[in-house]
Amino acid sequence: IQVTTMSADAQKATVQIQFPCLNQNPILDTASNVLRPGASTTITLTTWNNSLGCAHTFQFVATTIPSGLNLVPSTLTATIPANTSATFTPTLTVAAGTPNGFYNIPFTVTDIQTGFQSAAGGISIRVDSVNPTVSLTAPTGRGTLQGTVTLKATATDDFAVQDVAW
Repeated sequence: IQVTTMSADAQKATVQIQFPCLNQNPILDTASNVLRPGASTTITLTTWNNSLGCAHTFQFVATTIPSGLNLVPSTLTATIPANTSATFTPTLTVAAGTPNGFYNIPFTVTDIQTGFQSAAGGISIRVDSVNPTVSLTAPTGRGTLQGTVTLKATATDDFAVQDVAW
């Protein structure tokens, strides 16, 4: 802490108190996504500057982008005020023909002023080219319908089925 006397007399003193910049490591939040080959989505990545009293410029970098995935932009730079966050929204595209499976894109966030304070994280992408199968189980085929009819269906997928909606 730096205390500077601004003015003083026999009755009072006016001082200015300055707090030093207390650097803390940035924090990176990420999420997971399921995408079909040929599809694009915007991903949300949030970085916090949890330093006390200092705005810092951070560089966000996708360190490795697996084959078949494209992230634009893959490097972002932003100045973030102290104790606030910034959200980056790059676009992720999965190329047609990308094999099914899980892919990880690791990220780092580096404080450009200090050069050494960084956070690491990543997003997990599941590429799924297999469409679910849906079967109508009620009413049964070739019947005549009258009045109110209850429909029933089942759905299967190689990964998961969240729900069946009409």
